[in-house]
Amino acid sequence: MSANSQFTIHHSLFIIFTRAGLATAVIVTAAIWFGYFYHPYDQETACDDIPANSVVLVSGFDYRLGADGELLPGAGNQFLAQKLVDCAGRLTAVVTQQAVIEALIEQGVLREGKLNGVPVYAMHQHCAATPVRTLSSLQCALHRLSPLPNQLVVLAHDKHQQRVVQDLRSIFDGEIIEWQVIDAPYATENPLAPFCWALRELFLARPAEAFLRWAGQQPQLAPLTMPIVNVLGGFDCPEHIETKEKIMLETEVDHENDDLDEARRHWEGIHNDEAAQYRVMFEDTSNKELAACCLLPGVAATAVTLAIIFGLYRLILTLF
Repeated sequence: MSANSQFTIHHSLFIIFTRAGLATAVIVTAAIWFGYFYHPYDQETACDDIPANSVVLVSGFDYRLGADGELLPGAGNQFLAQKLVDCAGRLTAVVTQQAVIEALIEQGVLREGKLNGVPVYAMHQHCAATPVRTLSSLQCALHRLSPLPNQLVVLAHDKHQQRVVQDLRSIFDGEIIEWQVIDAPYATENPLAPFCWALRELFLARPAEAFLRWAGQQPQLAPLTMPIVNVLGGFDCPEHIETKEKIMLETEVDHENDDLDEARRHWEGIHNDEAAQYRVMFEDTSNKELAACCLLPGVAATAVTLAIIFGLYRLILTLF
């Protein structure tokens, strides 16, 4: 092998590993910034800023499962539950997920399904083995509301809220009021929790749900998009978790359109075992931090693979 060929090989390898290192550095830097330094809101929403008699959708946050499989809501959901307790006087109904309901139960404030007289409803049936994407959970919530309000208040962890609002905006045409919170805690006090959540949020959840929102507005492309939608779990409120009973909201306001089928955009999807296994693999509630932290080497490996392929391509062109 000539000296020139050796130099070419070494140079190609240098380019490969340099690009892989830069890709990893960008991912890590973005996750550190989002997890530890980024603050979506400058100030919290005061109770008086919430319109009276509001219906609030509360998206649950990361939680854990105990040794016996029991749901442990964690500090993040306890934080959201306390917000509901503090501002219950402004609410007429709460529609949320099981983790927040469990937090309310642990705080001893949920009695006969009511929080200080305000009824609390589940968005969907809880199934620990099949975590539900944020978009699907909101679809389940809209399925239950009758009539569909002209205005909804949205409450979530501050590092989750933006995705919740984007998802809801894609399926709800009414006014959305953000219940802003600051520095919500995570499920555990693990110092890596913000970093792991940021990895999952930025490089898995947001891209996946952005695709699902786009696909839902492109019905003509369904033959092409549906296989991906199925894998990502982006189906309409699935029957195995849907709560059939409607939430009959008392209102004196005349709604222009009370027909749920007309008030929301429909998403088509098929629940199958392959999709469920994919979601459990990446979103199992007992291993979310592990899955998120494992995402970094996975992305780095992908970057290295692509760089190697490109480097070999350049090497072949040089040698031949």
